[in-house]
Amino acid sequence: MKSPSSHEEHPCEYRRESALVEDFIEHLTVRSPWGSVKVMAEFFYARGRTDVVALGGGGELIAFEAKLARWRDALHQAYRNRCFAHRTYVVLPLAAGELAVQHEAEFRRRGVGLVIVSRHGVREVLAAEAAEPWQEWLSQIAASKILGETNVA
Repeated sequence: MKSPSSHEEHPCEYRRESALVEDFIEHLTVRSPWGSVKVMAEFFYARGRTDVVALGGGGELIAFEAKLARWRDALHQAYRNRCFAHRTYVVLPLAAGELAVQHEAEFRRRGVGLVIVSRHGVREVLAAEAAEPWQEWLSQIAASKILGETNVA
């Protein structure tokens, strides 16, 4: 039996968003395009829930919104995450990512990056614009939760 090429992996490579997120987190902890990061899944805050948040060595918070196909929904959510994150990304499997990258201008207009994930790795396709979070206090809460500090709101 022939092993699948990366082009054969797409629409069914991930059947659940949770599987995509699990692979993504595993890749981040082994070899991240953003260097060594500490990772937390599901950061809840008043405006929603972010799928993955990473804290870089310099204190930079990076937020990631994962979707199997609905990249526009993820783009809106990722933009909203700029309230606490220094950089924010949409995370998609290969086929959806190939479609989304055709709309690069929409990502650039919002300062949101794009990451493609497969079982074989993570690829940053569009870099996110670095910016100060709109609500620094929320950024501090997210960082504290990632670090496991217990006395945070």
